[in-house]
Amino acid sequence: MDHLARSFLEEDTENRDLYINGILLKNQTSIESLNKKFNDYLFRINLCSYIKKSIAFAAIDLKKKESTLREKRSLRSILIYGKVRPVKRKNSLSTRALRMP
Repeated sequence: MDHLARSFLEEDTENRDLYINGILLKNQTSIESLNKKFNDYLFRINLCSYIKKSIAFAAIDLKKKESTLREKRSLRSILIYGKVRPVKRKNSLSTRALRMP
């Protein structure tokens, strides 16, 4: 929390002025304005974090779906051709295990 408060105060000079007027000089309007701006800052931080995590989880989900489709393609290739056709992908351990002698 200390890091958040420090980065909030360093983000804008107005935030530091509100902090000085509100906390040190006990100005009530500055305290209310400071609270509102800090809550807005926290909302932006949480929103960015949520978007970042959503993108990461969507990428993981797409990777799983792609892997499943590639695996189905390899299995279909075995059924049709009797052997595994090479599938271009990095570190393809599963196609090595499926190759028939």
